[in-house]
Amino acid sequence: MKVTLVISSFFVVNSVSGASISELGSISKKSLFSDSFEFTLKDFEDNASVYQYCKAGYLDSNTYKPLEDSELISVQAILREGDHAPAYFNIKERKKWRFCDKTKLTKHLRPMTTIQLNDISVDITKGQVLQIPYNPVCIAGELTQKGAVDSIDLGKSMRDIYVKKLGFLKPDLQSASQLKVRTSNSMSARQTANYVLSGLYPVSGNGDDVAVNSFYLPAAIDNIFDNPQACPKSQVLLNQIIASDDYQEYLGTNKDYIETLNKIISANTSNPEFTTSKKYYYDNIQSRVCRGLPYACNKDGKCVNDDIFLTFKADYTTEVFFQKRLISFSPKYNNFTSGLYLRDFKRDMDQLVRVNKNRKKCPSKKSPRFYMYSANDQTIHNVAYSLIAGALDSLAAPISSNMFFEVWKNNTSGKLSVRVFYNNRILQVYGQDGSRTNPWCDFNSCDYDKFMQVLDTVIPQNPSVECYA
Repeated sequence: MKVTLVISSFFVVNSVSGASISELGSISKKSLFSDSFEFTLKDFEDNASVYQYCKAGYLDSNTYKPLEDSELISVQAILREGDHAPAYFNIKERKKWRFCDKTKLTKHLRPMTTIQLNDISVDITKGQVLQIPYNPVCIAGELTQKGAVDSIDLGKSMRDIYVKKLGFLKPDLQSASQLKVRTSNSMSARQTANYVLSGLYPVSGNGDDVAVNSFYLPAAIDNIFDNPQACPKSQVLLNQIIASDDYQEYLGTNKDYIETLNKIISANTSNPEFTTSKKYYYDNIQSRVCRGLPYACNKDGKCVNDDIFLTFKADYTTEVFFQKRLISFSPKYNNFTSGLYLRDFKRDMDQLVRVNKNRKKCPSKKSPRFYMYSANDQTIHNVAYSLIAGALDSLAAPISSNMFFEVWKNNTSGKLSVRVFYNNRILQVYGQDGSRTNPWCDFNSCDYDKFMQVLDTVIPQNPSVECYA
């Protein structure tokens, strides 16, 4: 039996179909996907001037304005890794991916230590300096030279705002105490953080530059991405989502496209990564598009084309949307994936505000003011979807996506507010009932307490118990 869903206008505009563009006209029966496919394609088309997948927009000091009559208290930046090689190369094509030689950037690299934080007793200052390997031919998922350069540029844009324009961060990094950096355990996320920091605080070249300390959590407990090891209950819920009639309908579409790609990609496409998701098909095609490489062809002479590319592009967005919002299992699944990370994020925000809201009266030189989280697109999606992001901000997160959560204190009333930038735009959200005309908050200045209360609706109350129930 199909799960019963109430399809609001919010859903119709933002969900996508498993049907291809060319198949759309031939579908006679109504389905969860085909009903919404045209709307999503229209969203991609309507937002083409501002939505660029291959490189996200960065904060612009020419258009950025501080909140009126307010003091900036804290900033938390969530970053997606920069341009990288695909997770799976095409057959006999890996040697063509000669885009990962980053040795020319070594002299620009600020030292950054990295350490696994097994428990709170670990001293993050004792980590090892991250070494960037010499790989002229990319390994799977590796940050490319373009990804490194783009990340440095992202750091420079952050410096233009938070150092030069606002004076929020000190101009010289005499101590790394004002920064706190968390990454996922992937090498591309750690390298992205290192290059961003190198743009935020360029090195002097004298060899005496202060190292920034970073940390990541063990694989068994890391929650910065969807991780069934950290919460086994999430895997149970995901299995239920995948087994649903609607999701199976989605997986069953475009078999000819999948067959074409299965003969192109150098991977065991009978693995669950491919049989329960279309993410890596899209990743494979999109990585080539971002590098300006032509569509690939298989041994039978069948090639990827625009229709295949756009179909998987829409499929990837719908897959995330389906898992996080659409089905009856979605709210709980989102709690046990996105909610675990947001629990840490909320705790960090609370600590930052508590330490810094009276900074002018009681300055603390060693307290951090700026938290940075470097991870992948899933982290961006989890935050955006949990905040009920609108159509544009619910599309697949562009490479080098960046979210900035600023907490401001009004100089007159003392009230706190949260401002959120997503790829150089104020984050747009819908109402908690899906309303497009009545957003639950204006993220140019959202009441701090209201923001925290909404986070609480996503965060599990007792994860140590609920995740193992």
